[in-house]
Amino acid sequence: MAPVYADHPFTPIPTPVLANRQNGVASDMFDQLASEMALVHNMLVLGLNAIYLQAPHIKPADEKGFLDLIRIWYDMLHHHHSDEETSFFPIVEDMVGEKGIMDANVVQHHAFHEPLHAFHACFEAFATGEEKYDGNRLVELIDAFGPVLVQHLADEIPTLQGLKKYGADKMAELPKRFEEQGEKTMVRDAAQQDAPGLGC
Repeated sequence: MAPVYADHPFTPIPTPVLANRQNGVASDMFDQLASEMALVHNMLVLGLNAIYLQAPHIKPADEKGFLDLIRIWYDMLHHHHSDEETSFFPIVEDMVGEKGIMDANVVQHHAFHEPLHAFHACFEAFATGEEKYDGNRLVELIDAFGPVLVQHLADEIPTLQGLKKYGADKMAELPKRFEEQGEKTMVRDAAQQDAPGLGC
């Protein structure tokens, strides 16, 4: 059997730094910052792909471990978006001096909230034994929120690159402030059972 890679059904997000290198273009701090965010987002994309591809083939003996994996992925996504709304987006707005410039990204968070909530309720019902595990049902639910979620994750990358219009001097401290907040996030997540930190 040929190997199956977690590069589908949702396409990983290209990093601006790699694209620039391939085109012989120099990258600036905004490209670098956007690329770091793309790598974080790709953790979520590849994790979702793995869940999608594996879900229909899980044996009864492996159901608990697989559902734990899904819960960890869900928690990573939840913490990431919560941190964006409460920490990272406000940092950007503070440095730019313009409220609401990241509102479009927050609106996108709400666009997949309901189908994602249904997915959460489903895998929790499987985990508690309230319902019998059904991998095909998980796939159906991912189909309902996955495309919108992944599009949102991809859309944030050019948004970060677009901050260059405010100038490198004005935004010079942005990478440092993101890094400091990311370290706080990792410390917090490390203290939570089974929950690896995303860093931003």
